[in-house]
Amino acid sequence: MTARRSCSTRSGTGTERVTGTAPGASRPLTSEEVAIDVFDHWSNARGTRYPSSWRIRVPSLSLEVGVRPVLADQEFRSTPTYWEGAVDVSGTRGGAGIAGRGYVELVGYAAERSSARATGAKALLGR
Repeated sequence: MTARRSCSTRSGTGTERVTGTAPGASRPLTSEEVAIDVFDHWSNARGTRYPSSWRIRVPSLSLEVGVRPVLADQEFRSTPTYWEGAVDVSGTRGGAGIAGRGYVELVGYAAERSSARATGAKALLGR
């Protein structure tokens, strides 16, 4: 399954898209069909908090899974800074146990310091 939630940091509006089945068929889902609950967070040394434990429920598919990072600190420090990494997934679909590995990318949680970058650039240029 592929899940994507996009949100503009300027307007606060966004879109969600969830699609896919285990056999590989595509089935678009509306955001109303999917519930995502966050149970835990991981914080880096600079205080940025990222969700680090989720439950994803899709009642129309009889699907409920828990998602946990394989390693909590998978932050990628770049511009922008974001968290990406491997996750363990386990739960039930149609009453049967399921488990696997996945990949999650979390963007927009770290406050970018554009003024610090500009100051550094000026120092490098001797201005």
